[in-house]
Amino acid sequence: MKDMKKILYAIAIMVMCNAGTCSAEMKDSNIGIAVVSGHGDILPEGVTVILLKFEDGHYDFVATDTIENGHFRFEMPVGDGLTIGTLMFDYYAFPSMAHRLYLTPGATVEIDAIDRFTYTWPIKSSVPEQAEYDLYIDNSKDLWTEIQKAKMEYQKSGNNDEYTHKNDSIKSLIYLRDLELLKTRPVGTVWMDKAIEFARYSKITSEDMNALYANLNDSIKKTPKGRALYGYLYPGSHIGIGDRIPDIEFFDPEGKKHGFSEFEGKWCLVDFWNSGCGACIRAIPELRELKQNYPEILELVSLSIDTENMWRKASEKFHLIGNNWNEGKENYGIYRRLGTGLLPTFVLISPDGIIKDIWVGYATGELIQKMSSILNTNSEHD
Repeated sequence: MKDMKKILYAIAIMVMCNAGTCSAEMKDSNIGIAVVSGHGDILPEGVTVILLKFEDGHYDFVATDTIENGHFRFEMPVGDGLTIGTLMFDYYAFPSMAHRLYLTPGATVEIDAIDRFTYTWPIKSSVPEQAEYDLYIDNSKDLWTEIQKAKMEYQKSGNNDEYTHKNDSIKSLIYLRDLELLKTRPVGTVWMDKAIEFARYSKITSEDMNALYANLNDSIKKTPKGRALYGYLYPGSHIGIGDRIPDIEFFDPEGKKHGFSEFEGKWCLVDFWNSGCGACIRAIPELRELKQNYPEILELVSLSIDTENMWRKASEKFHLIGNNWNEGKENYGIYRRLGTGLLPTFVLISPDGIIKDIWVGYATGELIQKMSSILNTNSEHD
């Protein structure tokens, strides 16, 4: 049974690999090599280590290595500038957590596996951003250790509620420490990454964070990360059932601008999705069928929260049809104002522009069943 779980774990990681971005293809455009290695007596013989690359909001598979004699090693092709990597370990060997690795051409990263707590392992790196990032890890090392201990207990007990509560409680303390450290550190790549993480995930409303943003140079505020930070800090008012859908500006793959006002007089089902969401992809055929069943009274909008690059790739790969839009704000635009935090999220808009229903998740057949009931009932009343 344990071997089967290991196989399923490996398959789950491999699913994260987006076609066309794995290591074999990366080497064709290789600019340099970053070497990532690890060593330690704690490393169990024969355990698989997986190297991932974070790009366009997705983790892409790069390579695997097997621990031998307490060592593992990767040579990762990286482009010019900073590349973000992370390591994953067998779920049953460690409480695997994605410690960020900042990589550049020619970089050397040495990881000292001193215990079972992978997230707080000491890292020696030739990349300055790595040392800066690890200041935040070291600043809360005791709390991160508690989280990893809790994760190990969860792996044994399976008590998700208990783990989630403890994880959230400790994370709140970590965010407060991160905030204090942000006040003392220079603004740069790592500073922006940590500030965005705070604004995106922290449940703490902080005037201090707002003040830190206000003090940023205008040139930084205009960068993609600066705009994202603003979006997470100031998402706008909450949107829910009974509210009028705001007529925000979106664009299609051809660059044409669109808004929900185009569909006045028709029902509109909005599908918030991204290319890394398996349930979102499984829903595509049923969405097509739904549109075919009600061509005159229903409009469908596929509203991607991917980066523009990933959205365009996914649009071609999955042959999206109809109203295929992007706001250009990933998950800090209108999607964040809905507050669901889950994908897919479906929003049903009435012919007069009022949000009639919001629901999350997908199961085969539920879209047609739910929408047919709504549309047929309202058609009878017209």
